[in-house]
Amino acid sequence: MRLQFWKDLIDDAFVGRPSAQPVGMEIWRALQRHQLSKRYFRRIIEAREDNMKDKSFNDIQSAEDYAEKSVSSILYLTLEALDVKNVNADHAASHIGKAQGLVSMIRGIPINAKHGVVNLPLELLANHKVSQSSVLRGTSDQGLKDLIFDLASQAHHHLTHAKSLAHSVPEEAKVALLPAVSVHQHLERIRLIDFDVYNPKLQNRPHWLAAKLWWHKMRNKY
Repeated sequence: MRLQFWKDLIDDAFVGRPSAQPVGMEIWRALQRHQLSKRYFRRIIEAREDNMKDKSFNDIQSAEDYAEKSVSSILYLTLEALDVKNVNADHAASHIGKAQGLVSMIRGIPINAKHGVVNLPLELLANHKVSQSSVLRGTSDQGLKDLIFDLASQAHHHLTHAKSLAHSVPEEAKVALLPAVSVHQHLERIRLIDFDVYNPKLQNRPHWLAAKLWWHKMRNKY
């Protein structure tokens, strides 16, 4: 029922009958100024709906598919809100969204474990001989570190690909791709603690992140 509310809110905004809810009104106002695609709103909701039914992922590919729908779609909408229509910007946004989704998965392991949830790809758990019970116990053995290394490496691959497109991304689009900065910083923090996801340092918000985001924004980089 909760997700149906959001589906109805989006549908109403696109047919010109905005909900009295503040979010519904703001989406409707945005639609008056920009050509936003309804399919991206729907993909975000549907991805969340599917994840609520089954929180597990069979492999990295299925985790990336979820990130593409739930995270990259937000970046696509941000580009549209900037009136950017460019295939290279979209391509970069796709890779950044996937990288952000994988990093969020890594950062969320301790929090999810406290709630009895393990959403790591089942294939990686099997390959590295990591049991879900050990993840729930907060055991950070070499197997789990190797698993985190695989996830981080894949996220880094997407980030590198996105940055390689920077020369062909319109200048006005780069502000929408700033999440790449925080993804890079989180990957670096994970590397420095030897992929120990239960290290408490990983849960602290870096005080310098805002400064780095500002620095990249001023130089129109991501």
